[in-house]
Amino acid sequence: MGKKKSDFVGMVAKMEKKGRPTDEEVERYVDELAKASKPLSRIYYEIDKGISDAIEKDAVQPVQLSWLPTDTARKSIFRPIADYQLEGNYTNFKRTSGWGTLEVGGPPLNMVDEGILLALLLEVRKKRTLSIKVNYKSVCKSLNISDQTKNRRRIKLGIKKLRKVYFDFEGKKGKTSIKNIIKAFAGDKEYSYIELDPWFFDKFLKNEITMLDLEFRQSLKGDITKALYRFLSSHRGTQRYYLETLVLALNMNIDKETKLNRITLKRSFAQLKTKKFCTYRFKDDLFYNIKIL
Repeated sequence: MGKKKSDFVGMVAKMEKKGRPTDEEVERYVDELAKASKPLSRIYYEIDKGISDAIEKDAVQPVQLSWLPTDTARKSIFRPIADYQLEGNYTNFKRTSGWGTLEVGGPPLNMVDEGILLALLLEVRKKRTLSIKVNYKSVCKSLNISDQTKNRRRIKLGIKKLRKVYFDFEGKKGKTSIKNIIKAFAGDKEYSYIELDPWFFDKFLKNEITMLDLEFRQSLKGDITKALYRFLSSHRGTQRYYLETLVLALNMNIDKETKLNRITLKRSFAQLKTKKFCTYRFKDDLFYNIKIL
């Protein structure tokens, strides 16, 4: 099976402490990860098949097409607020169901971080492996932003934040486990070497995959509109939502006046309609007859 898990952690730590690794070290790291990932071939097959089926079903050209597990798209941990508003905050919330409790914790995440995750998932889809070497330049291209130092730093920061996010499961009978989105990370000014947690995909991909057009997403103005695009894309058929439901689903500011949230959502819906993503009707704080085109 290749090297043990502890050896991988040591290898990543050594590369990170040393700084920029040599080409030989990078090749050895990627090769060893590939060997260890062979038992995950079934997961890769499910990812690839699910994406292919979704593309065929929706007749979409997979040029800049990324994806998210549908459950993640519906219950997002990303907030539509600016970077400066994240300072001092912390991702920490719980959800309880019949089987137990899920606690999500880690650095605060916003729509910039969601875009970075989508770009990483695009690379996973292209390379069909959960262990990838990511060029910051290619991430900038996927996100349709300029390849400059401040953007590269923000991408690296976003990856670090995603690495620190954890999912703490506590079952009714006391069984517990803690999982992540990114399992291992090392990087420099040009690249990141990432191993995504197979659990993240194995847990959610058995359901549905939500396809997101990165190019279209980046053309949208405003974080609320991007969040609404992701949320609506995760559902099928004709949809209807009350204003209050969308405010909660999109992680909007619940303390803001209702009329302000109403104006923001109406503008976001209007933008998506203008771009021919959907049609809808609105009355008495109810968005209804929402249809994805």
